[in-house]
Amino acid sequence: MLWVALHFPHLPPGTLETIAAWTCQFTPRVSLEPPQALLLEVQGSLRYFGGERAFFARLGEGLSELGFQASLGKAATPRAALWLARGGKQILEEVPLESMCDGEPLAFLKNIGIEKFSDFVRLPREGLARRCGQPLLDDLDRALGAAAEPRAYF
Repeated sequence: MLWVALHFPHLPPGTLETIAAWTCQFTPRVSLEPPQALLLEVQGSLRYFGGERAFFARLGEGLSELGFQASLGKAATPRAALWLARGGKQILEEVPLESMCDGEPLAFLKNIGIEKFSDFVRLPREGLARRCGQPLLDDLDRALGAAAEPRAYF
């Protein structure tokens, strides 16, 4: 599978659903990630649109015509695509920590010098679970494809 995340950092409230409806022309597998992102499973659509390059060109042009700018992430899992889009990166190892978590886990990890995904994945899981909670590790497993991430479609 190929997941595409569209992250809209400055999206007015109530607009996400409008964009989701518009993206349904590209794939029926559109999932909301409120308040600022959409996830699209596009593997089956690429051939119809003339390949990956043509698909992304058409998607980008359409968003521009609608007046929206999004950072885009693409990956084999929805969580990884989302983190890539939020971080504005193309390689998961380079994703900044702020794109993966917030609140107390972010503060703790920053305090011990963790800046990006590649730093984070080297930490012992047991200690992370104790200090940051299991949900962050669950997200990591989803990003890496070690755990399923069922999505509800729009």
